[in-house]
Amino acid sequence: KPFLWCAQEALLLKEADASGASLRTLRPGEVLELLQGPGLGPPSTLRAQGARRDGKAAGWLQVRENHQALVEPSSNFFRCNDAVAMTDVAEVERCRMLRRVDAGEVLEVLPDEEVISSKGGKRRKFRACSDGLEGWVTTQGNQGTSYLSVDPRHFVCKGGATVYAELAANSPVVEVLEAGSVFVASNDPQEPPGTDRLKLYRVRTTTNAMEGWVSQVKEEPLQTWRRQYEVLQAAPLLREAGSEEVVRQLEVKELVEILEHPGEEKSTGRLRARFAAVRDGEVGWATISEGAESSRAFLLRPASLALLPRQETSEVEDPSAPEAASKATSSGRPIFKGGSKAAGKGKVNGKAKDGPLPPAAPVGPTRATPSSANARTPPPPPAPGPPQTGARGGHTVPPPSQAKGRGPDSKGKGYDARGKDSKGKAKGKQK
Repeated sequence: KPFLWCAQEALLLKEADASGASLRTLRPGEVLELLQGPGLGPPSTLRAQGARRDGKAAGWLQVRENHQALVEPSSNFFRCNDAVAMTDVAEVERCRMLRRVDAGEVLEVLPDEEVISSKGGKRRKFRACSDGLEGWVTTQGNQGTSYLSVDPRHFVCKGGATVYAELAANSPVVEVLEAGSVFVASNDPQEPPGTDRLKLYRVRTTTNAMEGWVSQVKEEPLQTWRRQYEVLQAAPLLREAGSEEVVRQLEVKELVEILEHPGEEKSTGRLRARFAAVRDGEVGWATISEGAESSRAFLLRPASLALLPRQETSEVEDPSAPEAASKATSSGRPIFKGGSKAAGKGKVNGKAKDGPLPPAAPVGPTRATPSSANARTPPPPPAPGPPQTGARGGHTVPPPSQAKGRGPDSKGKGYDARGKDSKGKAKGKQK
């Protein structure tokens, strides 16, 4: 399973939303099991091109900033999903059609209450944004068909929303809209160039098995976890987790291999784990970071690839879960490269030949095999010769395998498989 570790404090979110509720704070040094991700979340900044409802303040409205929405879709403007009629009164049976409202047209709702017609449909009074005509329109038919929906391109400003001249982040400011201002966008919101995308990870903590989401943008609170840890500050290697018996002192830049996932000591708040020293195989408990009252500086942290031996790099790339072990560190398997002594050497034309290990000899009695000098190659089959013709008549003589019951007699006449010639006369009955 892949694992990550917290290089700094991060929030464990309940949902895949940076602005959502958090479950708890992840402390530095904590190890997490990766369940899903990383995946790209929504952009942190969005802008929509358009103008104010009165046509002024044309430009790019800042719709979202630092994952916080500055505007919201207006609930007073609806877009027509399908062509529908606009009438003078609410009741369908005695109404008069004013005009047809085409699909895509935007209507502004009026304060009149919604009415249910005698045929079961829901109707409400609107004002057309194109020509200002007012009338009643069916919002939902008696069969459940929805003719209108809230227009996502009409925004109402929550507070001070800025309109910029261009989409670029450093473009000049056109106007700052007040709260309640309506902005009409001509297209969907877009992401400015160079905007940082949010990365989302679904994780499970190794301390209390709590599942949630972690988000990050520029800074990297989550990094790939490895078994090998580097000693940053001299720290004692204790015999047991709660004892004071020191096995020996860990030196700076020394490598140790973790045997169990880190856990927090409730009395002191320290993050500790069980390690095995790579140098001499001594096993004991060491502190990764101090408690909450301190700055939580790392005493040990997962080592970088540059500090690891070359033969262990391929194993470290797989951040799997640690396994409990005794004094010895991970037992490495020898790696043979080309013509090492363990792999053996052969010679071709007097030169050394590198290659994999030879296959094992078969078990059981050996069988004598003929040498290449005594082995005979079977002769190739004879090539077919040219077809032969008879002495008279020019009849073709088939090969021996096909000549059974056929062929010419002494007079040069040919017969078929039944012993008859081309005129149907049997052999030996000619006069």
